[in-house]
Amino acid sequence: MQDKQDRGLAGFTATRRQFMGAVGMLALSASLMAQTSVARAEPKQGGSVKFAINDGTQTDSYDPATWQNSYTQVIFGGTLCNALTELDVEGAAAPDLAESFAPSDDLKVWTYTLRPGLKFHDGTPVTPNDVIQSYRHHMGPSSSSAVKALVDSIVDIKADGDRKVVFTLSGGNADFPYLTADVHLVILPAKPEGGVAWEKGVATGPYMIDDNQPGISVRMKRNPAYHKPGQPYFDAIEFVNIIDVAARTNALL
Repeated sequence: MQDKQDRGLAGFTATRRQFMGAVGMLALSASLMAQTSVARAEPKQGGSVKFAINDGTQTDSYDPATWQNSYTQVIFGGTLCNALTELDVEGAAAPDLAESFAPSDDLKVWTYTLRPGLKFHDGTPVTPNDVIQSYRHHMGPSSSSAVKALVDSIVDIKADGDRKVVFTLSGGNADFPYLTADVHLVILPAKPEGGVAWEKGVATGPYMIDDNQPGISVRMKRNPAYHKPGQPYFDAIEFVNIIDVAARTNALL
C-alpha cells in the first residue's frame, strides 16, 4: 500500500517515510548535541587560535600607563598581565593575584593577601614590593597615566610581611576592589632602584610574549606556571591588527 500523506500543524505535508526519516534525524541531532555538551564541559589544552583586532599602532608599548585602545588593553592588559582582582561573570570583584582582600571598619584601609607561589614569566617571585611599585607607577603629580585619577585616593601603600599589601585611602570606599581590577593596574616586576620594568614585557598572565611587532601582530605562548589550575587552554595565541571592519570580516571568512 502506498504511503499516505499526513498534514502537519502548519500545513506542512510529508509522507510517512519522510516523517519517520525526520524523526530519526532529530534523534541523531539530540544525541550529537548531548555528546557536544559533555565535550564542552571538559575543555582540553592544546592547539592555537588567531584573533583579528583593531586600534593597534606602531607606538604601542608594554607600559600600562599608556594603554588607551582596545588593542593594548586586550593583549597586554588582559592576556599578558593580571591585576590584584578581576570581575567575575556576574560582574563582582573577585580575587586574581590576590587570594583575598579585606577592609577596615571605616573602609579606608584595605589589606590584600597575595596568592602563595606567584611567579612572573621569567620565574622570579611576585612580592609586595612589585605591587607597591606597580601602583606608584601611576601615582604622583608628574604621572601622565590614564588611571591617575583612579589612584589619587590612595595616600599610602606598604608591605606587611611576605604576602600582604596594605592600602590606605583618603576616605572610605566600599568599591575599592573594583578599582584594583582596572586593566591598567596590572602587577609588573619592580626595579631595584624603584619603578617597574615594563619594558621587558614580563608579567604574570596566562600567555607570554613570543614575538611582538607593534601595530602589526603579537604572538604569544602558554605560561606553564600560570596560577589558575588548568588554564590557559591554547598552546599559542596570535593577535593580528586589522583596522578596517570589512577587512577583518573577510579575514574571518
